Amino acid sequence: MNRNRYSGFKPNDDWSNVVSSGEERCSDCGSKKCKCHKEKGCKKCGKQECKCKQKVNVEVNINNVAGATGATGATGATGPQGPPGNTGATGATGATGAVGAIGPTGATGPTGPQGPPGMKDLCCRFILEHSTQLVPPAIQGTTNVSKELSACIEKVCNEVVVISGILHKEITYSTFDSQMNIINHCLTDEVPFQCLIDREDISAGDQFEISDLQIICDVFEREANFGQKQNGAVVAFRFAEKEVIKVCIKKTASP
Repeated sequence: MNRNRYSGFKPNDDWSNVVSSGEERCSDCGSKKCKCHKEKGCKKCGKQECKCKQKVNVEVNINNVAGATGATGATGATGPQGPPGNTGATGATGATGAVGAIGPTGATGPTGPQGPPGMKDLCCRFILEHSTQLVPPAIQGTTNVSKELSACIEKVCNEVVVISGILHKEITYSTFDSQMNIINHCLTDEVPFQCLIDREDISAGDQFEISDLQIICDVFEREANFGQKQNGAVVAFRFAEKEVIKVCIKKTASP
């Protein structure tokens, strides 16, 4: 509080006494004698003549030194929002997240164009059908046969190789002798065959050898042409067979 506020005080007044005395002074200006009430009316009651004077401890800072900091006032209303600040620096890249679930399978795309035909293998496959006369005739249901193949390359020409071979077979069965006794009998037979292996890259003079020779399917093996003996036994006069034979070759180095 500044002494200039109190216009009723003289410069040479004893301010220290005023501060410590707790005297009755004007509640408006702090003076013992003032005209505040007559000119303006008492701020407390509004009358020009009143007895509202009260003891006022006038605090005077003689040396104009700042007084103690007063209590913090109430927080004012929030001001308007300021302009946006500058964009901050980009932060460090975070760790890689876990792999997500597998999505659904997409629709099947259109079928692509057909590729070129593959190269044929160097093989021939064919059916061999034949029969063997059973002399003497076999008692029905007793016939058995074993087979073996042999083959060779007969000729190599442009685009083809000629194969020749033989099916060797041995047939065993039971029959009757002249006295109608049951005896075992065996006979052999050979069935020739031929086949062609064709491919455009085969040339006359190429060297080949047989790499595979086998019966890949026994279509049937059965007795046929049945008759009856004097003792009533049923006998077969022929044995019929059908097989699928496979022959393959491979190219060898020229001598």
